[in-house]
Amino acid sequence: MSAPAVTNTYFLPGQIVRSEFDCFYGTTNHFTNAVTYTPRVRFDPPLPAGPLTTPGEYQFEVYVDGLSSTNACPDLTAHAGTLRVFVSKVTLALGTTNVFVNADDDNGNATNDVNEALSGPDSEVAGENDLVSLSLGIQGVAPGQTVTLGVSGKVRIWLNSTRGPGAPVLDTVNGANSITWAASAMPGTLWIEGVTPSTALNDVALSLSVDPPGCSVMTNLTVFHLAIVADNNRNGMIMLDGSDWTSPTNRFFFG
Repeated sequence: MSAPAVTNTYFLPGQIVRSEFDCFYGTTNHFTNAVTYTPRVRFDPPLPAGPLTTPGEYQFEVYVDGLSSTNACPDLTAHAGTLRVFVSKVTLALGTTNVFVNADDDNGNATNDVNEALSGPDSEVAGENDLVSLSLGIQGVAPGQTVTLGVSGKVRIWLNSTRGPGAPVLDTVNGANSITWAASAMPGTLWIEGVTPSTALNDVALSLSVDPPGCSVMTNLTVFHLAIVADNNRNGMIMLDGSDWTSPTNRFFFG
């Protein structure tokens, strides 16, 4: 007697599309028995009972089994493919949640640093010490994955702690609120420059999202404007509308 032969067995990844098969024996292939096969999807190694929490790539071999209803016919099995799972973790961390408008003059050129050039070599400010660090991280990078940094407003984002050289990565004051990189090319550290004072605590929202799968992390900050306000125009009133603010070219003199 020859080994059992199975006819009409069709498999697709993840399922058996036909669950009943005829089992034949012998050299004449005469019908001797009918058997029902119950489909079952099996993973090797088995899928974990809980969520995958460690960033990285996981691979599971997928098999589709047909469980025979009789001992006369063997179980069937087919390799349906490989399931690849990527677990990614993104992080977004501020050096501090309090950012100040960059209104001093660290390079001593009689221009508030926030008003320095926004491109070219002149955007760099020698001695700049007012920008706040922003750390970006991703673990478990999948092929083709991208990350997007979004900022709601009131700040500029720079590659360097001295602003330039070059243009800001994001200039939210001029309408640039997001930027996307390939996950493998995302910078690890950026620098935040306060431009416009907040109108409420934590009203500046920052997010870092990864696609796929489309998840994100968020944080918030507040932009403060610290200044000494005196009756700089000598009109007998101290105003908070900017008319009495001091600057490198509009200094307050006692006496």
